[in-house]
Amino acid sequence: MIGSNRVNVNSSNVSNSGYTVSRYTNQRFSQHNVLLLVLAIIVAFRAGVWLDVALAGNNAGAAFNVWPDTGQAKCYDNYGEIPCPAPDEPFYGQDAQYQGLKRSYAKLGQGGVELPDSATVADGWIMTRDNVTGLIWEIKTDDGGIHDKNNVYTWCDHDSSTNGGNEGTCGNGTDTEDFINALNLSNFGGYSDWRLPTIKELSTLVNSNIPSPYPTIDIEYFPNTLSSSYWSSTTGAIHLYSAWDVDFRTGHSSIDVIGRSKDYYYKYVRAVRAGQDSLLDHLVDNHDGTITDTATGLMWQKCSMGQVYNASTNGCDGSASTYIWKEALAECENLELAGHDDWRLPNRNELQSIVDYSRSKPSTITTYFPNTVLSGYWSSTTLVDHPAFAWHVNFKRGDVANYNKYDYDYVRAVRAGQSSSFGNLELGDVSGDGQITIVDALLVARYAVGLSVAKFNADAADVDCNSQINIVDALLIAIKSAGLPVPTWCGSGT
Repeated sequence: MIGSNRVNVNSSNVSNSGYTVSRYTNQRFSQHNVLLLVLAIIVAFRAGVWLDVALAGNNAGAAFNVWPDTGQAKCYDNYGEIPCPAPDEPFYGQDAQYQGLKRSYAKLGQGGVELPDSATVADGWIMTRDNVTGLIWEIKTDDGGIHDKNNVYTWCDHDSSTNGGNEGTCGNGTDTEDFINALNLSNFGGYSDWRLPTIKELSTLVNSNIPSPYPTIDIEYFPNTLSSSYWSSTTGAIHLYSAWDVDFRTGHSSIDVIGRSKDYYYKYVRAVRAGQDSLLDHLVDNHDGTITDTATGLMWQKCSMGQVYNASTNGCDGSASTYIWKEALAECENLELAGHDDWRLPNRNELQSIVDYSRSKPSTITTYFPNTVLSGYWSSTTLVDHPAFAWHVNFKRGDVANYNKYDYDYVRAVRAGQSSSFGNLELGDVSGDGQITIVDALLVARYAVGLSVAKFNADAADVDCNSQINIVDALLIAIKSAGLPVPTWCGSGT
């Protein structure tokens, strides 16, 4: 979770291109580097546009790996809303008490031009950008056209290898591939790379602070969303004739496993472009009973709660234990593992982030999470319209559903951590080389505009602690690397 456990930086030397220079004796050289960075950013954004993007907190279409906060803002016990408890009190450690990246959206017009929040469809609003994930979404209309909210489609994509051998039923103009092709042929919004979202991408739109039966989505930015199921592009790992969907009436992520379900069910569709969530190829085994996800910055308990980490085999011995929800919260808060005592129960989005939908039984990579139980694992997120229930993820297939808090479920703890491959980093050292330099600023600038970056520690990049990684962070790091006072830095004002 970006923005947690910050360490203030007070480095006496900085480095550029292999040369170590004093913060004070070579200030002019460092200031020159800062100026070059600022000029490069200005040129890249065509004179002035960069500032608007920076202030908007725009992730600008970077590859999707970051999840927004669930949106849950209140605390609950087993019966209803309660004042958020203090540490060591019952029910401490739930979703609302650990806020992640705040949800942020922007309205876009033709060509991706950013519009004011007050813009309407009549003003040319046709797309919405998620500033956290960088994904750009089609908005639905109520005009009877191709974007009409009531249009439904079968899933078919004309490919028998992913369509369960049923490609012959596609091509009647009412399937998802025909819809996506029509958007791209018309260059909708000025783009021809529209596609069906993956199940993880679609799940990021669920706002867990909104009760059913309202559409569980921010309707200010996603109008005309129906309280119903929307197709994802993700095919079932076992049943190729089935595909995952998200029900925006409840917020469930599920899959229909009856025969020929892709061409049997008609469901709604919302197109997306930019970004693509990857497989779990960014996991790092720290060989101490923990796993770090270098994309999200989260550190996970390798073994399920109740199992014992075996250092000699780097595996998990024994049987996992089950807990009611209240106990699960407490077990995670009290956990001490690998020298850390800030473990907690993951929220719904965090738990879903380690699902691998290309696998099943279990639906995660057992190299990193051995002996994962083919059952539900608790999240810290309550079902707001029925507070006696909390969300869980079933790792048999990856379903996101709710479960009675008095029932017993499995547990895997999480914390805001950093990859062991980066070492014990200082804030601003995103490259992990032990120094804060212009290189770090350039890496953040590239990330903020959606360009690829290598060896990038996102947890060290949000230097102003506003839960966004953007051009402002790049400029602050550049100023810091020059040894100059910075206006905003986590933990201090300079």
